[in-house]
Amino acid sequence: MGVALGQESGGVCNLRFMGVKKEHRLKGVGTSLLHRFVKGAKKRKAHKVSLRTSPNLLLAVKLYIKNGFIPEGFLRKHIRGLDVIVYSRFLE
Repeated sequence: MGVALGQESGGVCNLRFMGVKKEHRLKGVGTSLLHRFVKGAKKRKAHKVSLRTSPNLLLAVKLYIKNGFIPEGFLRKHIRGLDVIVYSRFLE
């Protein structure tokens, strides 16, 4: 149905990739994956979760904002000529 992959470095867990098969989108799978990733980051005593996404991926952007992520940076024409937004969420 879906997958979330990341890594931890210096107290920051970076969500490197998250994907949900088309037939399972808008059913809570992405939210569940994101919650599990954040929970894992807290277990690792990370102080922050960070990720990058395209502003064109509207469903992803809505998901991240709804779950407390804030934009921290904008990378113009960064990956293969596409714009990228850096989102982060600080953990308690």
